[in-house]
Amino acid sequence: MLDAEFWTDAREVNLLDGGAPFYRCYRTSDDRWLAVGAIEPRFFAEFVGKLGIAVDAARQYDRSYWPTLTDALSQRIAARTRDEWEAVFAQGDACAT
Repeated sequence: MLDAEFWTDAREVNLLDGGAPFYRCYRTSDDRWLAVGAIEPRFFAEFVGKLGIAVDAARQYDRSYWPTLTDALSQRIAARTRDEWEAVFAQGDACAT
């Protein structure tokens, strides 16, 4: 991936190392964690829909948008407990657990 220029040799800036806001863990209000793996656009759209936040889902892979998206997701997920989120994501294909 590094040779293909699909990877940067730095921590938490890449797709699969916590850099992508749609593939990482977020702290919940009860100091537990919600794991998100909504890499494909249809899963990401369902994920943000279930969160009930307005973000530009079309910019999912726009790295310049990742800080804004991470902030929005972090704030929203921190507003509920892990068990509350578990109930929200129990049905469907939002790729969150």
